[in-house]
Amino acid sequence: MLTVGQVAASPVHVGVGDEPAGHVSPLLFGQMLERTRANQGECGAEGAWSAVDGDWVPGFVQLVQELDPGVLRFPGGGEADRYDWRWGLDQAPGRLRGRLAQEDAPGLFTTHRVGTEEFLDLCRRVGAEPLLVVNIVEHRDASEEGAALAADWVEYCNAPGDGSNPRGGTDWARVRAANGHPEPHGVRLWELGNEVWIPDDEVTPGRYERLARLWAREMLAADPSIEFIGMGQDARWTRASVEGIGEGLRFVSLHSYSVNGARQGDLTAEDAWAAALAGPPPHFAEQASETWGEIERLGRSRGVRIAVTEWNFNLWFEGPGAPVYEPRMTLIGAATFLHELMRQGDRVGLAVQSLLVGDSWNLTAIRLDEDRHPRPWVTWHLMALARAVHGSTLLPVQVEHSPTVGLRTAVGNMEPREDIPVINAVATLSSSEVCVSVVNGAVSDSIDVEIVFPPSLVADSASVRLIQLGDERIDRTLEGGAHSVTLALPPRTVSFLCWPREQ
Repeated sequence: MLTVGQVAASPVHVGVGDEPAGHVSPLLFGQMLERTRANQGECGAEGAWSAVDGDWVPGFVQLVQELDPGVLRFPGGGEADRYDWRWGLDQAPGRLRGRLAQEDAPGLFTTHRVGTEEFLDLCRRVGAEPLLVVNIVEHRDASEEGAALAADWVEYCNAPGDGSNPRGGTDWARVRAANGHPEPHGVRLWELGNEVWIPDDEVTPGRYERLARLWAREMLAADPSIEFIGMGQDARWTRASVEGIGEGLRFVSLHSYSVNGARQGDLTAEDAWAAALAGPPPHFAEQASETWGEIERLGRSRGVRIAVTEWNFNLWFEGPGAPVYEPRMTLIGAATFLHELMRQGDRVGLAVQSLLVGDSWNLTAIRLDEDRHPRPWVTWHLMALARAVHGSTLLPVQVEHSPTVGLRTAVGNMEPREDIPVINAVATLSSSEVCVSVVNGAVSDSIDVEIVFPPSLVADSASVRLIQLGDERIDRTLEGGAHSVTLALPPRTVSFLCWPREQ
């Protein structure tokens, strides 16, 4: 077995087939706009909002537009299981003052400046589909009240402003108009809870089935056209979602983070790089397989898909002697995870990377500096480029002669493993190009790679676009011949090669 940094004796062969191998949905490149709390050490969405200007900080919307996420999820994340959506309204019935400011710790306040209207305005400006997560966990012991509150949110977002007031009581369409938006927002996707399975003894799958049935019934009374994301994670929760929500169910959710922290003091840099190359944690494939198997067993495989509504490579170090974190660890870790999501495209129809914006956590796509200026972080570059160049048809890829690395010890939730390929690749077909993205996870050495494109799909000889992410972005044009390109890929990089299709 080769160790990190060793190279293969002959070029690594990456062969791309011409038969469709799956579908890559544009909703696979989603992002989460999370409302973090003031005492979490991360500003989240609130940090990107300017109270002085009453708008997002300059440059933020443009970066999200260029990211082109397909879908945006709000308000979280863990906060969704504590959130009352009325906190983020200016005109809220029964409240005399403006938005609430909650003191989460002495002197630390969450302001709720980013609420429903601000989120949906961002979705409109960047062309993303909104996904709203309703609070179930906090209302598990007052279910009628909680379901009514969720239905009020649907009514606020989607009810026509014609005075029809579909559920009686507060005319939420009128409240929406008072907040500056008389026309319905038309929010289609609603997720019933965030991580309801934590803790399992408070909301069991059986109890979730009953709660989901009630929430869905009340919310559909406000708008019969909405669609739901229910809990997945395993067969029990999937079955509870299918039975509880019924025909309105479109997705069941999984959450998965690679590593999710690394506190070992004796951890080496080689361990961290190997963990980044390993892709999703071992339990992800098991959960996805079990969840999909239950969807098929229940006869819902035609209309229900998996939604990975939180994912990322989440690495940080704690303890004496821990290695220095490098942003390219996150680049490589997120790229190998994204590749696996794309390979699962026939099962996974939606995915949301955490976290869109923040000022401290290593997994943000947009990083705010100390003056609140937004800057693209490594995951922004990865996701923006993957979204821009990859097509909707997955093509088969075979990688041969790749060097391998071994993960000698557990790193967070990543288990020891041998024979992790250093070269990791996926390919897609669009109307104009065949695009291959290739990860070289070697720590210090370039690796020669031969990429063979399918002759039936690409022009005989053409200029091939190469975009490479590493310490910096590099754009080059290569001359391809005989449907193949051979080049040395630098260490710790993600490269995108796009060959024009035969016209």
